[in-house]
Amino acid sequence: MKDKKRSKSTKKEEAEIMDISTFNELIHSEKPVVVEFYDEKISTSYMVDSILSRIANYFQNRIKILRLHINQHRAIADKYHIFSSPATLIFLNGKLIDVILGAFSQNQIIEIINRLL
Repeated sequence: MKDKKRSKSTKKEEAEIMDISTFNELIHSEKPVVVEFYDEKISTSYMVDSILSRIANYFQNRIKILRLHINQHRAIADKYHIFSSPATLIFLNGKLIDVILGAFSQNQIIEIINRLL
């Protein structure tokens, strides 16, 4: 049930991101911002989303997670040279800290976020 609630909230955040300037406002945060570029046609996107759901629960309100469909947010993906999904970008205060292409382990992303907190 929690996954369904998370999906609804990520879709809401996704709908709010209409252009690069709105995206830039969202990533300029003192909290780490994890941005997932996904495509529902790619099976590893589901695995990454599952990991990020657990990460969101683990870190509670200490991080922000944005989920962007790679084709619907092509201008943002192009800005960061993201041409395939899944791709995960981690920002702090608007600065790109790390890029993870493809799948990753939960421990890998926890380690990155812990360094930023």
